[in-house]
This record gives sequence, structure tokens and C-alpha cells, in this order.
Amino acid sequence: MGRPGRARPIASPTGRTGPMMAAGPSPWLICVELRADRTTPDAPNYAPASEAILPRLRSLLRHARDSAWFVAHVQWRDRDMRSGPIAQLEPLIDEPVFYLDAPSAFSIARLHERVTEQPGAALHFVGFAAYDVILPSLIAGRDLGLRVVLIEDAIASSASDAWREDHIVGLLKTQLTSIVLKTSADVMADRGAPVVDIRDFTHGGNRR
Repeated sequence: MGRPGRARPIASPTGRTGPMMAAGPSPWLICVELRADRTTPDAPNYAPASEAILPRLRSLLRHARDSAWFVAHVQWRDRDMRSGPIAQLEPLIDEPVFYLDAPSAFSIARLHERVTEQPGAALHFVGFAAYDVILPSLIAGRDLGLRVVLIEDAIASSASDAWREDHIVGLLKTQLTSIVLKTSADVMADRGAPVVDIRDFTHGGNRR
């Protein structure tokens, strides 16, 4: 009888191997304020970068749905409800829509409960209201010990916001380095099953 074989390490879809690798919870795509007035030049909440990011938003949403991610939509409760969704970015019937009364998405009790039911899930933020919703949500998520990710080329600020998109990304790169930064190309290149790497939780530096 031959010697028993050695256990093989678990491999990730990206080719990394090691005992710390294991299938994890499905990633989230949190879509913020995907309202039509964000793309309308004469509207008070118009985001000048909207034309540039809309193709990326549509591709990311398609990728998330095709990859069985959990997709959630976040909107201000007190906004003018006459502003409908953006074409091809509408929530599907099985995608929850959460309503904000405060800047952080994690201040929404139902959303926070869903997140805590899936510990370790990567929570990817995209959309509009980059200054008044996405940034506060990232900071709150970091403080709660959540795995928050900014898709840096899929966000836009309103023309009236104090900080533009590049200011927010610069802040994350220089001061809030425990928050992960990715590009839309990074996200769409990874089509494998979700993987958790313990190193993602022990090292800062906007790890991709």
C-alpha cells in the first residue's frame, strides 16, 4: 500500500494557492442613487461625470448579475420621486431598494442586517452621490470592520458637491488606505467564484 498523498491547497480562480484560501460569501454590488436626474444637465443633482461612467455602470451591473452577486440599490428617501431610474440600470424585481435618511448606507437597519448575515462579503460601491453618500458609507463600513470596496472609475459627484471624484479617490489612496480601491476592469476580469484571502484583512494599502 503506497503512502497517502499530500492534501492539495485550495486554488483561487486567479491562480493563487495556499491554506488560507476558501470559498466565501457572494460579493455585493451597492448601486447608489441611480436616478435619471443625475444624468440631466439642467437638474440640480446633475453629475458632470455621468456620461463617462454610465457605460461602466451598465457593464458592472450586468457582470454582477451574471456572476450571481447580491445587488442592492440605495436612494435618498426624501428625493423627488418623479425622477425615475436610469435606462438599463433599473432594479430587478428581486433586487432590494433601500432608502436613506442619513448619509451612510449602513445607517439603514435592513441593509446593515443583511450585511451582518454575510460576514466577509466584499461590498462594492458604485454610482452617484459620491461625496454625500458613497464616501460616508465607505468610512462607516471601515469603522464597522466591513470589507468595503470603491470601484473608483464608476462613481460621480454632483456639480454642487464640495469634493469631486478625484479628490475622494485621492483621500482613499493617502489617508483611508484600509478601504480597497478597484477599477471596473479589475472587477470584470475576475469571473471566478468568490474567494476570501486572510491577507485582505491583515494588510492595508488599498489592496486590489
